[in-house]
Amino acid sequence: MIKLKDLLSEGEKLTDADIKIGDSYYSAAAGNDPWSFVYGKSHYGGWQTIDWNDKPNYGAPFFSGVGSGPADGVNDWGRKKKKKVSSSVKKMMIKTLQDAIKSKHPKGSEETEVLVSNGLRLSNVLSWVKAKL
Repeated sequence: MIKLKDLLSEGEKLTDADIKIGDSYYSAAAGNDPWSFVYGKSHYGGWQTIDWNDKPNYGAPFFSGVGSGPADGVNDWGRKKKKKVSSSVKKMMIKTLQDAIKSKHPKGSEETEVLVSNGLRLSNVLSWVKAKL
């Protein structure tokens, strides 16, 4: 008889050696944040990720979160699979960031507010998207 804990621990856990800045992980069943991107290494040794929702139930695509944690948390503890970012997703992210930078709103726009609230500069994220994804 197979136990649930055996099934959950079956997949290999990610290690720091497996992760590179710019890696992307995707799951259609992830709800509000189907895409997770590795943004950088945190100062305490974990990894910083940015979540992106390219197909929301309503409204424009948006950045849904910024997180940090250990290496095995980068892919949502095995629930998301590594996937190459399509050019259309990358173009949507770039357009959203450019529109937010041009706007007069202090936090960019609704779609990017979570980035500014977590201490990220929109221009730095835009440069990262263009270079790393």
